[in-house]
Amino acid sequence: MKLDLTALEKQALTFTPSRILAIIAVMMLICLLILAAVDDDAGNQLYVLLLLFPIAICALLLDVFLRILFLKDIKYKVIYIWVIEIVAMVIGIRAFLRA
Repeated sequence: MKLDLTALEKQALTFTPSRILAIIAVMMLICLLILAAVDDDAGNQLYVLLLLFPIAICALLLDVFLRILFLKDIKYKVIYIWVIEIVAMVIGIRAFLRA
């Protein structure tokens, strides 16, 4: 049974860690906006909303930057993108928590 590696690579490039993080951040934003509309006492949710916007935007900017960086056909492009995004997110989260 042969595996179609190009299809697996396309799936791995479609669902990169930064896109998954951005999708989760947008879903959380939508849920918090719904909760803020329903509940009048939503003062703390505003701070969470203000933190989630930069997370989603930075995750998508990281993904776009890496895709521009790896425009050429590189042998292990998918692995490089996944590893760089995971390392950048770990470093970014640590820097964010220290600030």
